[in-house]
Amino acid sequence: MKTRLFISIFLIISFLACDNLEQADSAANLNGVVSELGDSPNSGQNNSHTSVLVGNIGKNNISMEVRLVGDKISGKYRSPLAQTELLLEGEINRQQQNRFEIREFDQEGNQVGAFRGSIDLNQRYRGEWANKQGNLHAPFELETRKEVFMLSKPAQRINRKIEVEYRTAKLEAPDKKCQIIDHYPVFSGFNDPVIEKNINQLLKPAPLFERQTSLNQCAEQFQDLEFEEGAKTVTSTSINLINPQILSITSHQSLFDPETQKSQIFSHVINIDAETGSRLSNEDLFTLNHSEKLNTLIKQKFSEKYEHDWGLVFEGIKPDKSMAFYADRVLLTFNPYELGDYAPGQILVSFSYQELADLINPNGPLSSMMSFSEPMQTRIEVE
Repeated sequence: MKTRLFISIFLIISFLACDNLEQADSAANLNGVVSELGDSPNSGQNNSHTSVLVGNIGKNNISMEVRLVGDKISGKYRSPLAQTELLLEGEINRQQQNRFEIREFDQEGNQVGAFRGSIDLNQRYRGEWANKQGNLHAPFELETRKEVFMLSKPAQRINRKIEVEYRTAKLEAPDKKCQIIDHYPVFSGFNDPVIEKNINQLLKPAPLFERQTSLNQCAEQFQDLEFEEGAKTVTSTSINLINPQILSITSHQSLFDPETQKSQIFSHVINIDAETGSRLSNEDLFTLNHSEKLNTLIKQKFSEKYEHDWGLVFEGIKPDKSMAFYADRVLLTFNPYELGDYAPGQILVSFSYQELADLINPNGPLSSMMSFSEPMQTRIEVE
């Protein structure tokens, strides 16, 4: 019971807010990007982007440029040991908790070492580096500092570079029993500054007074209890799809309960019209009668995926329930308790664009995804 109370209190914190206070920016600093749990923003076969990673190997600071195309990794960085630029090549295993291996090569193509580890919810790369001989080892931790997307409209021959930096706003109670940490993206590079401002306003964390109220409620609840680690809510963001018509962004809230020592993930999707900066509703993206057909498809997915229903209760998709759009698929996420008290965490339902072809508004921004036989390719470069 207390766990559910804890969750209800911390869910007061808004995932995405339109009217943030400037105090949040004064508390913000550059930090790492976060990614959808279990998936990559770059899962499309031809979709790619380039990130700048910063962090350390042992006590040495390093910076990398890493390009992801699907699950393949390439890039370069300057080794703190050899003081030379090394080339990177590797892959991510999505089925093994985002485990990865990134091998490093000298200019002659000889492998000299490798990074092995995993990518966490906050898109931090953590693990151990080892040289080729295996006699030198060091822990490493890297987080994304900036992403760069080059968007192209083939018909108009217009190219546009969109940059994304990630900031953090953090609050904690004086006794550190409760913490609220918001990671959020800040876009730049849009031709219209009003559109850019609208988009960034949509993606800012909740106003400072709202987060402070939630923090005070949490601290009051746990003031007489002793835990090894206090209550914590961490809100992070993943960019699922970015193209000239639509931005699809997912916000994830991880809630750590000090009593059970476990975390739960709640996700919320916002889709934005890249040409106006306004939020897109299901009515903007789909046909008027899409709900009934979509509900039928969802029920079919449930019957295919779950041999036992685990007490799932699905009464139809709600009008304000947004789906996340990727280059190669559409993802619908049901949060814990959304399909019944005994739902086993988040339930994910995935569709291809072909499965939803009859439901997509032919005059809406999502219709562009149907004009490609393969996922739209995004050209990337980093200065």
